[in-house]
Amino acid sequence: MSTQSTLFAIPDNSQNNNVKSNQGKPRINIPIRNQVEFKTFCLDDLIPADHKVRFVWNYVQKLDMSGFITKIRSVAGNAGRPATDPRLLLSLWIYATIEGIGSGRVIETYCTDHNAFKWLCGNIAVNYRTITDFRIDNKELLNELLTQSVTVFLNQGLIDLERIAQDGIRVRASAGSSSFRRKETLEDHYEIAKLYVEQLIEEQEVTQNEILDRRRATELRLAKQKEAQLKQALDQLELLKTQKEAAKKKQRKQLTEEEKKNVRASPTDPEARKMKMANGGFSPAYNAQLATDTKTQVIVGLSVNNAGSDIGQMTLMHEQVQERYRGFGIAIKQWLVDGGYNEGDEIENMKMTNPNCTVYMPPKNSQLPESYLPKKGDSEVVKEWRINMGTIEAKTIYKERASTAECVNATARNRGLQQFSVRGIEKVTSVMLIFAITHNLIRTMSLFT
Repeated sequence: MSTQSTLFAIPDNSQNNNVKSNQGKPRINIPIRNQVEFKTFCLDDLIPADHKVRFVWNYVQKLDMSGFITKIRSVAGNAGRPATDPRLLLSLWIYATIEGIGSGRVIETYCTDHNAFKWLCGNIAVNYRTITDFRIDNKELLNELLTQSVTVFLNQGLIDLERIAQDGIRVRASAGSSSFRRKETLEDHYEIAKLYVEQLIEEQEVTQNEILDRRRATELRLAKQKEAQLKQALDQLELLKTQKEAAKKKQRKQLTEEEKKNVRASPTDPEARKMKMANGGFSPAYNAQLATDTKTQVIVGLSVNNAGSDIGQMTLMHEQVQERYRGFGIAIKQWLVDGGYNEGDEIENMKMTNPNCTVYMPPKNSQLPESYLPKKGDSEVVKEWRINMGTIEAKTIYKERASTAECVNATARNRGLQQFSVRGIEKVTSVMLIFAITHNLIRTMSLFT
């Protein structure tokens, strides 16, 4: 007998089972796993009537998906296989987000192993490539769906968008901290990549071997991809250097040669920037801005940038929300942000954009009473803001920011928003839009059921 069979040998308890007791011989149900059974059922029987995956599907069915449908090139009368229903792909991503799943490969596996995903698919085979491409290739259409998810509440009169809280959430990028390189290193790698691409093109023209050609075609595609990433990293490095010079000019200083030399960019994810994270360290990340209605915690606006701070984001988000829901005659009256947005002319810009909107934002050193008194050089708008923030009423209204905007951020973290698996602002925005649509669906479930 082998060691494994000795270790896991089942002892013969037949004699113990035959021992009589005062109550008689015990009757025990023993598992039988080799019994052949024939069961008849349909996929609909696998899911309870009140399962949340049914609500996801019903919700998506009511959305206007015409923009996704018109992109399908497989039409009746022409060649080509039928396309996967965009409503199915959106439902898969929404339900996966609810369950804290952010990987297309994991979703593909669950579509064959998990009853809820199997029910959604309805015997349609989907692969991870189709699933991931749907998410990253439809940013504009997903943005329209976010607007649709809010209009449901507007049409029902549940929100009026009079009081909105804004906050940023920094999420790790799909790049390592050690991947950032100086200009000289990036230029050297870029030249090597260009030479390698030229070499592969020459070899492809000479060879006549079909199998070798396919291999070299794959190598050439990857080499061109690497070359493009390095070129983008060099462009981003120059942009970052310009931004740093502009920031220094505001401080009436100049960027030194040593500081210019130390500017770095990542060829892995050129648009990512090192930011200070919640744990106090610095990591490559993106800054996602979320605007939330304080009454319902519904996300009404979203944007993604690679700025390390929230400065300058308040007015941009305010303009976005106004533009999104212009046809509903909304009137934003109160805008709640934390002290990280307090810089430059943001308060004056907000007043110019919407004179009827009051900004609730704590001044610097808000724990000091004198921070709420007008200072020399303040404009009339800033003086009015300081005095207003010193009132008990303003401080009470400002407390709603933490219970809405920060609550939404925490919920996103709990749903797996820890690190992006895609690269670039465009793709990262698509991922955030899926999170926002999913969040609004959950709020719909909470308020309508």
